[in-house]
Amino acid sequence: MDPRWSDLQTRGFVVLRSFLTPEEVEGVRQAYTTARRGETLYVSMVARPSDVKGIAAKLATLLPGIRAATDIRTDIIHQEGYFFPTEYTNLSWHTDQKSYYAIQDHYNYLNFWMPIIKPVAEKSGTFVTRRSS
Repeated sequence: MDPRWSDLQTRGFVVLRSFLTPEEVEGVRQAYTTARRGETLYVSMVARPSDVKGIAAKLATLLPGIRAATDIRTDIIHQEGYFFPTEYTNLSWHTDQKSYYAIQDHYNYLNFWMPIIKPVAEKSGTFVTRRSS
């Protein structure tokens, strides 16, 4: 099923299920283990550029469809990846002050949030359990 990009304008978000392959998810998990602490007011970890290059390229393939279906003119991918460890981070406020300062426009600026590791697998959404045979 194709994403309803028009939801970006009406709802402010779109959910892309299974965007990353299981191998890509595992690669992101591994990238988390080598990430360094970010220089922000909140706890974040910064991925190495080499660890996000492939996912950034995959995200870039989404931009023409977004531009075609909406009036959002996003056309640049910043090859940055941040991890927000939920055990240390409370994002009850916006984390977009840096990006707004840099470009002074958030209508044409998209964040791609990708939950990778659920702190409590049984909470919120679906989860898979594996039985040993």
